Amino acid sequence: MASTSDIKNVNSSPITQLPKLVSELDYPGVESEHSYLKDIGRAEYYSVTNKQALEAFQRLSQLEGIIPALETAHASAYLETLCPQLDNSPCVIINCSARGDKDVQTVLDKFSVNCSQPR
Repeated sequence: MASTSDIKNVNSSPITQLPKLVSELDYPGVESEHSYLKDIGRAEYYSVTNKQALEAFQRLSQLEGIIPALETAHASAYLETLCPQLDNSPCVIINCSARGDKDVQTVLDKFSVNCSQPR
């Protein structure tokens, strides 16, 4: 059985694990189905920094009253780049695919927030 993948490699250095907040997003490869969708022009893939994802996590929590999963926060963060490029104010839909409560501790650690002490 053969498999095709796209690998993120910005130079000729050895491929290493990417430092992402979410374990599912920290590998340099893309599985074969996503490679295929990209190759036929049905999908495009972009990246954001951890800082941008954390800001989107906070923004969604404050503005919408929902705690997004970090995967969703990554997608939401890219809207800051995408939306100014779009014509005629189209509607953009992001599927909030998972609960964010599983990621709260990760976010608190990154923001250096201690919830056990009163403010």
